[in-house]
Amino acid sequence: MSSPPQPKRRRIGIHKPFISPLKRADSSIATAENTPTRISNLRNETTSESLAIRHLESRIRELRAQNAILQQAVATSASTSTHTTSATPTTQQPSRLETKWRRASQAAADTVFHDFSTRIRDNGGYTAFLRQQNTYQPFYSDQSNDNHNNNSDNQNTQGDEEDWRDEMGDVLTARGKKQRRRENEDKVKKQEEEEEEQEEQELGMGSMLQVLNIPFEVIGWDEREQAWK
Repeated sequence: MSSPPQPKRRRIGIHKPFISPLKRADSSIATAENTPTRISNLRNETTSESLAIRHLESRIRELRAQNAILQQAVATSASTSTHTTSATPTTQQPSRLETKWRRASQAAADTVFHDFSTRIRDNGGYTAFLRQQNTYQPFYSDQSNDNHNNNSDNQNTQGDEEDWRDEMGDVLTARGKKQRRRENEDKVKKQEEEEEEQEEQELGMGSMLQVLNIPFEVIGWDEREQAWK
């Protein structure tokens, strides 16, 4: 005799939606693909500072190129005027060429000067710029020699405290050394103030042309009148 059929067991959670494992894998892949890769900001982002430097360097190269052409025009004009005495149309051509390139160089210098002066003012001023470029000595050669001599005197005056002596040649006491230190500090402070007053120099077109090694007479700059010729 056959046994009665067993009732079917009810599955728990049968009404929950079916979740495919493939779909979950695809979503994880898509998430991985959509995740942006971090790239160093130092390599891909150009700061405004570097752009300003490149722009100024480009302007300076243009000015120097203009000045080189102008110097060639001046040399050609000088050689032509030396060998020819009469003012013929042939001798007038270099003069017009010289004037043309001088005007072009002056216009380029005006353009460079705006960026040049702005950048120097933003980075400590003209005196600090000269020190950084090692061009401070030529502009203040006499003052630098005087300062060097003063520094040597100060070093001799200061020396080792154990060797400090008074006017009679006797070794200074502790009180005397303290007074000597105060005198040395005041002397150094006064010297620094005098140097700052001497070093204060306004950046002008002539200063920029000197830094760039462009002769005034070639480009046509009048330093006394502070204007183009």
